Amino acid sequence: MFRIRVRGLPFEDLEFLSERLIRKLASLTDLPASLFTLEYEKSIYLSVAGASSGFPYFEISWLNSSPQLKPKIATSIEELVRTAVEPQHEIVVVFHDIDEQNYFKNGKHV
Repeated sequence: MFRIRVRGLPFEDLEFLSERLIRKLASLTDLPASLFTLEYEKSIYLSVAGASSGFPYFEISWLNSSPQLKPKIATSIEELVRTAVEPQHEIVVVFHDIDEQNYFKNGKHV
């Protein structure tokens, strides 16, 4: 299970990249693409100068996945998303590891 929350990227850009992104992550993890969910979050970034365009921010929640995959996934996201953002923008990827003991589906422990 991979739940990927994305903000700081226009919806149209994420929608355009979504199939390639999911297929790339499925390939890297050797899992079916159906286990990946992208969730778009509209956000407004504010700075001292007021509203700003912000930067792409990806939060990945996953179950017991290999720590060796994290850099590969982060690099793959950066390479794909970089084509849609200005060069000076950072692309941030944050991982949230979910302990299997804390994951339930339809009221049942998975």
